[in-house]
Amino acid sequence: MARTEPTEGGRRKWMRHANTHSNSLWSTDYRQLDDGRWFLSYEDNAPRFVTGWDVFEHATRERSGRAG
Repeated sequence: MARTEPTEGGRRKWMRHANTHSNSLWSTDYRQLDDGRWFLSYEDNAPRFVTGWDVFEHATRERSGRAG
């Protein structure tokens, strides 16, 4: 049986995923609009700069830039 560790089970604090150098970490954010379409934004996390955005009918893995 696995033993319970004192740090397990607790809620993790929110972690900001931001790096100090441009182009070292990117993210894609989705938001569903009132009409059902999806707003996607592509961000460079270091300067918190939106590099591109678009609106789509369906939010898919291919549109997020994620492979696999």
